[in-house]
Amino acid sequence: MPMACRVLIAAAACMPKSGSESFFGWSAIQSLREIVELEVITIENNRDALEKEDAERPLGFRVHYLGKKMTWHPNRMIARVQDWRQVVAYSRQILAVAKQIHAERPFDLVHHVTISTWRVASPLWRLGIPFVWGPIGGGEPFPWECRSLLSPQAQIFEAIRELSNIVGKASPKIRATARNAAYCLAANEETKKILLDLRGQKAGVEGMSPAMFWPERMKSLQTGVLAKPSAQPLRIFAGGNLEGRKGVAIALQALAIAKNQGVDFVFRLGGYGPERTHLQNLARELGLENRVIFGDSLGGEDYLNELHRSHLYLLPSLREHTGLTLLEAMLAGCVPIVVKGGGPGTIVAGNRGFKIAASDPGKMANEIAETICMLAKDRGLREKLGQEASRFVGGEYSAKNYQNRMADIYRRAIALKA
Repeated sequence: MPMACRVLIAAAACMPKSGSESFFGWSAIQSLREIVELEVITIENNRDALEKEDAERPLGFRVHYLGKKMTWHPNRMIARVQDWRQVVAYSRQILAVAKQIHAERPFDLVHHVTISTWRVASPLWRLGIPFVWGPIGGGEPFPWECRSLLSPQAQIFEAIRELSNIVGKASPKIRATARNAAYCLAANEETKKILLDLRGQKAGVEGMSPAMFWPERMKSLQTGVLAKPSAQPLRIFAGGNLEGRKGVAIALQALAIAKNQGVDFVFRLGGYGPERTHLQNLARELGLENRVIFGDSLGGEDYLNELHRSHLYLLPSLREHTGLTLLEAMLAGCVPIVVKGGGPGTIVAGNRGFKIAASDPGKMANEIAETICMLAKDRGLREKLGQEASRFVGGEYSAKNYQNRMADIYRRAIALKA
């Protein structure tokens, strides 16, 4: 499958042994370097991790670093502003650097991998070679009927995000990025609709997830799918940053209802975040202090073991780009219960889990509770859905599938310029 092709990769977020967007950037590079010759442009903050990785296992490609190393403020809102300023500076510098290295030894194609949001324009289409944008997300709307679940600070952030949507859709630079790309790749349906509007045509807009798993990772997650513990209590897991938009408060309310209906369960939260103290207080108020575990963030074997013994994955995230932990839990045979929309709404379909429509939080909690009660009673259904979830993710989200799909997109993009 290797192609005789030189590709310039823009990956601002790209760090080995990291999560979220940095995971997607690093995974993409690891995958693509097997099929093309590439060079990478990233930010200075990634230098230490990438150079450490190179010392252990040579990267096999040249990396160009932009900007200055940042130290993040402990206040999350201020840190978000810092991050945004860094992204803007990176976007302003990248074209000049790209032109310089393209002049030294020309590339056949340029690919913007991260930052993976449609709100940040890329000038790299101006290199005069085929440009691929994505997979990108950011089109997932926050359901405002659930705003009561957010802290005042989080409500302000979501309001600013909505305003940025209006500004972004009118931005000439963002529209130029979409219209001059050979292909725009959308991580979910909501983002795809925005890209179609920005581009002004269906041609060149396709859906594609940034998530992928290597064979060894799949094997480690799928081991034990057929040996889930059948005895009570029902084990439920959720991973990720504890923010208001993750909907954990709704999950706790649903679990309180399920408890009152006689369901015996343990709910393990595998992450930290600004809402942790609030959620701990809420769990006590709901009488769940002995049923909900707020432990350390899990990693390595501890994380795998928790997924292997969990029956359900419960995270009614109200706004989610993709859902990496969701995919890992599904690979491990956990039955997912998520909100219909964004990445989870795309992933969980058919007979591999449950999607709850975003609505009034109380209504959502009741629907989730009904689902939990049903699954608690029906072991056979749990096992069937968990096995189907594992098979689906194992088949659709392999690194090989990502490579094949991207190689096809690269070939078609280059052919458009021929």
